[in-house]
Amino acid sequence: MTDEVTADGRLIVGADILTELRWTWTGRRGWLAGIGINLLVGSAYVVYTHYKPGAPLDVTTVSGVSIGIVLFVLSDTINTNQLGPEADRVIALMNSGVGIVRVLFVKNVALLSLLLPLALILSALLRIVVGEQRTIVSACLLDLYIVLGWLGFGNIASVLAPYRTFPIKQRLRMRNTWLWWVFVQAVPYIIYFLRAWIILAALNEILRQSLHKDPKDVLDAVHAVEGLLVLALSYGFCALYGRSANNRLKQDLAKQR
Repeated sequence: MTDEVTADGRLIVGADILTELRWTWTGRRGWLAGIGINLLVGSAYVVYTHYKPGAPLDVTTVSGVSIGIVLFVLSDTINTNQLGPEADRVIALMNSGVGIVRVLFVKNVALLSLLLPLALILSALLRIVVGEQRTIVSACLLDLYIVLGWLGFGNIASVLAPYRTFPIKQRLRMRNTWLWWVFVQAVPYIIYFLRAWIILAALNEILRQSLHKDPKDVLDAVHAVEGLLVLALSYGFCALYGRSANNRLKQDLAKQR
C-alpha cells in the first residue's frame, strides 16, 4: 500500500488501489500465471461442455460461456486465499492500523480489473456473434451478479482460512501442514456446493416470498443487486471478524502452514 495520507492522517484509498494495480501487473508474476492457467483450463472445459458438433450456434449455446471461464479463477484459492500469499505485508498493514476490509477491498478491485472486463466483453461479443444484441445487457448483469457474489464468498474464506503459499517441493517437506493445505484447497469446492445447494436456494426463496415471483422471472438487475449485497455483507462480516478476532487473524496469517 502507499504511504500517502490525507489531512486527517488516513491512507488514500484511490492511491492504495493504483499501487495495488501496479503491483498486480508488474510484481505478481506467479499470481498472474495462476490466473492465466485457470483461464486456459476454464476455456478448454467450457468449450468441451458447450460445443456440440452439428448443433446451431445460438444464444443457448453461448449462454454461460464467459462466466464459466471466469469462474475457474473465482472458484479457486486465488479468490479464497487473497491474504495468504502476502501474509507478512498484510500483518504489517494491520499493525499500522489499516483495517482488513480496506486490504480486501483493494485486492478485490485488482481481481475485478482483470476478470470483470473479460466476462463482460466476452458475453457481449458472443451475443453479437449469434445475433442476440438485445440480450447483451441481461447477460452482463448476470455476469456481474456471479462475479460480485463469488468475490464476497472469497473474502469470507480469506479471513477464516488463510494460508501461506510455498513451492510444492517445500510443501511436501512440511508434513505437519498437509492436512490444513488439503482442506484449504477444498474450500472453493465447499463454497461452490454450499452456494449451489443452500445459499442460492435460500436467496431464491427470499425473492419468491418478497416479490411473489419465480426467481427465473425476476429482472436481471435484481440479481445484480443481489450479488452486490452478498459482497457488501462479506465486508460487514470481515469488518466484525477483524475487530473481534484481530489477533487471531494475524496469528493465522503468521503461521507457517
